Amino acid sequence: MSSRPGAEELAEDAELSRLLPAVRALVRHFPQAVLSADTYRAAVARAAVQEGVQIINDISGGLFDPKLPAAIAQMGVPYIIMHLQGTPQTMQQNPQYDDVVRTVYNSLVQRAQNYREMGVKDIIIDPGFGFGKTIAHNYLLLQHLDRFALTGLPLMVGLSRKSMIYKALDTTPDQALNGTSVLHTIALLKGAHLLRVPDVAPAKEAIKLTGLMK
Repeated sequence: MSSRPGAEELAEDAELSRLLPAVRALVRHFPQAVLSADTYRAAVARAAVQEGVQIINDISGGLFDPKLPAAIAQMGVPYIIMHLQGTPQTMQQNPQYDDVVRTVYNSLVQRAQNYREMGVKDIIIDPGFGFGKTIAHNYLLLQHLDRFALTGLPLMVGLSRKSMIYKALDTTPDQALNGTSVLHTIALLKGAHLLRVPDVAPAKEAIKLTGLMK
């Protein structure tokens, strides 16, 4: 189910019908791959893990389906919790914060603590660039990303070809790869551990080159 701004919410059976055949095909053809499924529903997560998925990525950070963190604890798989204001249908309709860095940081830290107490062992945090944030909010989060790295939790970012890049450069998503590499470099230098990307080779180069500076 897409999580882009304005995306339609699918019924659970429709989400399963799209996701599970793809998981089965990937497991069959690439048995060595580590697969992550993007869902905020406990039932979908359980079905995906049964088919071979090893990581669950939840854009709602456990808020849309309160049953999901408990299911993650029971299954024992890593859990990516992202910050999101609103829903994919509403998140870019005038998002507002008194202090976006403090709000996102406190929300992720508190939820991580709650889920650890529930038995979730492996938690990855994602500040949710572009999910209920303006361009200014996104760059404030990037500027202070090193604060999130100090939590001791693995930090993932999703920046690739997002509007915070192509709108700032007055270009298009197709022309935003160079800007993406710039922001990936900044994020890595500020402590990001994981990059969520469609363009793998340029991201690997950014990881390799920034790694030479550490």
